[in-house]
Amino acid sequence: MPQPPSPTPSPAGQPDPTPPPTRAYLDAWKAGNEQSFAGLQGRFTPLLRRRIRRHPSWPALKDHWQVDDALQQLWTNALPALRTKFQHNGPGSLEAYLGRICDDTVTSLVRSHLAQKRGRGGPRPLPTDFDAAAPKPGAAAPVSPTSEARASEFAQLARAVLTDREHEAWELVELQGFTSEEAAVALDASAAAVRGLLLRARARLIARLGGDA
Repeated sequence: MPQPPSPTPSPAGQPDPTPPPTRAYLDAWKAGNEQSFAGLQGRFTPLLRRRIRRHPSWPALKDHWQVDDALQQLWTNALPALRTKFQHNGPGSLEAYLGRICDDTVTSLVRSHLAQKRGRGGPRPLPTDFDAAAPKPGAAAPVSPTSEARASEFAQLARAVLTDREHEAWELVELQGFTSEEAAVALDASAAAVRGLLLRARARLIARLGGDA
């Protein structure tokens, strides 16, 4: 895998602290360094390949598209958005953003495939004003007001009780279903560090819930 770009020397002549590899690749891509794409691709392709296969609409495509073809389309959609729209908001934010683009890409491919079957033309690209951060109608299964309120209450509790790093690890693994190894890529940490964060997060939540009982 390509090494992250070297840090730029500070005015005092000393190099700035080296940013995490993911952030370094992203900053280089935004600055116009085309070679940094290989770094982003190497770090995130395994996660995105798994996400494609786990997408609820993938069974409708798997007999007609290879996962690598879907990945190529995904990166085609993602790269312009990463350069012009994405704003880094801490560890895990890039992984979450790419995940939303992944979901939209698969959905778009399914719609195009169904349209072709009905004789309504070829594949449709994502709209030029595509924004992965925008909520997508019908993206989640319907939930009752009661279950939605409880989920919201628990999410607020987690945010209040956990540290930022614990919350990021907990959200990736417990809510999004990634393994500790996959979450480690998004958080620029080791898998062992992620497991440690999860243990502390669960202990804090159990203690708080026990105290509130």
